[in-house]
Amino acid sequence: MNSTMYNISNTTAADDWAAPVNQNQTAVVYVTAFIMIITFVMNLLVIIIISAYEENRTATDQAIMGLAITDFSLALSFFLIRFIDSHSYSQCAFLLFSSCLLFHLEILNLSLVTLDRYIAITRPFRYQVVFTVSLVRKMIVAAWVYCTPVACALTVSALLRWSPQSRVPCQLLNLVSKVYIYYYITVYCVFFAIVTVAYINIARVVYHHQRRIAAVATPQLSSSQVKVMAKAAKSSFIIVGTSVTCLMLVPINGAYYLAMENAISKAQPQHVPVMLALFNSFLNPILYFWKFKAYRSAFIKLFHLQGCVTACQRNSVHPSNANIIQHEKAVKQRAPNHEPVKNVASEPSSKTPPAELRSLKDLAVSDLHHTNC
Repeated sequence: MNSTMYNISNTTAADDWAAPVNQNQTAVVYVTAFIMIITFVMNLLVIIIISAYEENRTATDQAIMGLAITDFSLALSFFLIRFIDSHSYSQCAFLLFSSCLLFHLEILNLSLVTLDRYIAITRPFRYQVVFTVSLVRKMIVAAWVYCTPVACALTVSALLRWSPQSRVPCQLLNLVSKVYIYYYITVYCVFFAIVTVAYINIARVVYHHQRRIAAVATPQLSSSQVKVMAKAAKSSFIIVGTSVTCLMLVPINGAYYLAMENAISKAQPQHVPVMLALFNSFLNPILYFWKFKAYRSAFIKLFHLQGCVTACQRNSVHPSNANIIQHEKAVKQRAPNHEPVKNVASEPSSKTPPAELRSLKDLAVSDLHHTNC
């Protein structure tokens, strides 16, 4: 794997073989390949877990699956580009199309995750009615329908300005017009503003709920509900906030190109923004498994690892909990020797004296005799 994925120029294969090998570039290529393999496998696991188990098919899970499909597509495009001829129109077109498509899809899917948490916390009684699984799936399909023609149009307009014989690298910001760069930056700024306002309102609602519950005399049930709400909001904030931070350098790089008088003649490589976007796709599935216990449980169930997990938990018990295990073993040893408890109400007591029983019987016979008379 060479650096042609990020920078396609007019160099030939002979020039590549004649060029000296840079150890730093080789290390970057191997690290990138490792990150993409992990990204491919982890996002595929998330998609399988959400699709295979009924309990993981909520609206929130569907929004996360849309984000996982986008990250999986990014890793898949990294592998597919290796099978396309280098320094050709097809490779440049695939690179431009995938980068434009996946950037827009990432933004829209992150907005969908934010919208899910915003409605769930600010409108909890209407959340199940308004934000359904079918609605989330339709929104994901609508995002793909919108982003695909936009990416096609930008790819065609960029290819009209590039040829394999030119010295301009096949990079999106080098080949598109300044109008698209302004659009590129505007989309991210609007997304950043929406996400910021949404999570500020979410934090405000959670804070007010905690203040109200603090004044209640018995807040056990409500307090647990607010804790679950705050934990879910925190998890989605970490996922969306990490992605926002990693993608921030992309519009900053676009603003840098706009600030230059001649961006095409002074083109700079875009390795850092691309690497951050790849790292974002690598980090997302790790955050899913870290923050959502349901995904960890589904992973254990999928690969039948329950026995291994139980054995590891037994072997890693803290010394302070050793008395609990000893108590459980003692209870299991005494359990077979215990006789079942008799129902006192259904069976007569064997401790009743026989004389008392005879006197009761004589009294009953006497009453019966008087009644007949």
